Amino acid sequence: MLSKAISISEKVDDLKTAEAKLFYTWAIVHTDDFGLLPVSFKKLRAVVCPLWEKPKVEDWVKDIVERRLWQVVKFHDENFHYVLNFFEHQTLRKDINPKLWSNKDAKWDDFAQIRNQVDGNLFAAIGQKSEAPPQRKSVGSVDEVKKEIYAHKRFKELEKKYPHRNYGEVIEDMCEWWQIKKKRLPTVPILAFKNWLSKTKPDELMAGEADKEERTRKTDDYIKKVAKTPKPSRKTLDKLKEGKDRLIKRIGI
Repeated sequence: MLSKAISISEKVDDLKTAEAKLFYTWAIVHTDDFGLLPVSFKKLRAVVCPLWEKPKVEDWVKDIVERRLWQVVKFHDENFHYVLNFFEHQTLRKDINPKLWSNKDAKWDDFAQIRNQVDGNLFAAIGQKSEAPPQRKSVGSVDEVKKEIYAHKRFKELEKKYPHRNYGEVIEDMCEWWQIKKKRLPTVPILAFKNWLSKTKPDELMAGEADKEERTRKTDDYIKKVAKTPKPSRKTLDKLKEGKDRLIKRIGI
């Protein structure tokens, strides 16, 4: 079962493409009882997205592994992708043997093979939540939302992607909507801000001022460049005049 937490996971949101995010999400429902998936690109393509046209599974898997959402592990001498923190969001029956991608029989105690490869402190016992999910400090005011967004490492990236906005007003509009519709402020401000910002348009006045500043800067740079260009000597000017006179005489002007 998919956890609602996936929609506010910054690791998932950091995947490079929307296709990679969708592929990761769809793959979860195909994990076995140990949170394992095949390492074969061909199998993953056939199981997760059989109807997609030219899926870039290799690129997506590389991105997912680099973001520490999956890890390659060995189980019964076979390699698999393990979905990290799988048991944080899954509750499975332990009164029957696990159903696995591996062709070999296994018992729940065999999960130790995976646990020892991932993180000895990650699991106290199979199926138990021992890694506490990150505790987010509740955001109590619009000013706190602003502060968290401005301080976030992704703000500069969003500022570059969506320029010429009054970000303070954008955040206030977003918070007002959340308070009216959700009766609260966003739990993950930077993700809410990103989604909200993508629907805004540049402020015409700010864009105009920025364009004016850019044209002024280019003009100043040109003037400085011209000022630094050495003036031709009298000898060079005389030679240019002689060349011009010869050209005029030749063409009979």
